[in-house]
Amino acid sequence: MVKKFGPRKDLRVPIRAAIQVIREDGVRRFVSENLGLTGLFFKGDGDGLRLGPIRLKIRLPDDDGSQEPIEATGEVVRFEPDAGGQVGRGVRFLELSREARDRITTAMGKFRGHEPTEDALDSGDPPG
Repeated sequence: MVKKFGPRKDLRVPIRAAIQVIREDGVRRFVSENLGLTGLFFKGDGDGLRLGPIRLKIRLPDDDGSQEPIEATGEVVRFEPDAGGQVGRGVRFLELSREARDRITTAMGKFRGHEPTEDALDSGDPPG
């Protein structure tokens, strides 16, 4: 099941990666709903995280704990509150290393067409 939203031309794959969003006002933890080479989407509570620049640490579901989390800079470009108090946020990557791109590409290939069988949050090793 590959999801494309709206006019996006870039592939996103449903990958539940543990992410940390790092801003001047603190660090917040979320789980992505989808991930691609240009960005990701996640939902969380309405905690004040709105549009603008962020730093990210991303732990992919198949990371075995020996790899450091992927680090990226991004920008929240979509902010979608729902009636249940959850807020969807679309992030566009601004800076992503070649090694990070390779790891995301590998994960996309692994999970494309099906939901991941394990969740990065299942390990006792939270991101960061």
